[in-house]
Amino acid sequence: MVNVRQANLDDVDYIGARMRGEDVEECLAIANMNGQDALFMSYASSCESWVAEVNGEIVCIYGVVKPNSLWMLFVCGIDQLPMSFFRESRIQLTSLLDRYGVLGNYTAANNTFILKWLTWLGFSIGPEEVYNGVSIRRFRKEAA
Repeated sequence: MVNVRQANLDDVDYIGARMRGEDVEECLAIANMNGQDALFMSYASSCESWVAEVNGEIVCIYGVVKPNSLWMLFVCGIDQLPMSFFRESRIQLTSLLDRYGVLGNYTAANNTFILKWLTWLGFSIGPEEVYNGVSIRRFRKEAA
């Protein structure tokens, strides 16, 4: 069962201590911050933020920072997410697009899981470019 709720500071601490290695590396490479600091900054800067729980366990935190930048960080073990999580992510994305009209951001070009998932969600993925010395791919999706 998937549950989505508003995030709080306890969630930030929980995820910060259990963040997926790829996300920690991306925070360091792109933002020049450790994962916990980048997560706190994203949370504190967000218009809205949420956590997703699968069977009562927090698996990710995400939010929207102006102007329409979507961010998301996962805990370790996301390779075991049920299909219901991915279906719920489509529902949540539709709700966000209804409110914001367009969402986008970028991720490290080697963040294969995220790029596959974004493609599955219907985001357009841009070509590789370099930001802060790191290969990134921009992603974007507009409301239908």
